[in-house]
Amino acid sequence: MNTSSTLQKKKDVRTSLFLKTQLHMDALMVVYQHPETKIWRSFAHPYGETTEATTKKEAIKQIKELTEAYGDTTYSYGNPAHLRHGHLTDAFDNEVFNHVYQDEHIMKIVHEKGSQNTATLYVKAYKH
Repeated sequence: MNTSSTLQKKKDVRTSLFLKTQLHMDALMVVYQHPETKIWRSFAHPYGETTEATTKKEAIKQIKELTEAYGDTTYSYGNPAHLRHGHLTDAFDNEVFNHVYQDEHIMKIVHEKGSQNTATLYVKAYKH
């Protein structure tokens, strides 16, 4: 196996802005309740997949299924960078992602436990 293929198959490594340790993950799954519509939205970064549901439980289930399917697809093609674009089309999703990723408390819990779960927010480091 050549070096290029080996690098492509390695897991994505993210470093928190506040924590100087690396978090090995393929995607960061985020589920939150929109404050105005009360609809549960979810997304997986860097895949850009999103869902909406009427319950938190359903939103978590949907984003896990999408993330697993997307992860399987990217790995079957050698995990090319263009399939991990990180583009979230919803402006509020972008705001939530920036908040979560820059929040030292949330990211510390995700680093230590793999996930953070509150009444209106669920964040999980997804590992393929």
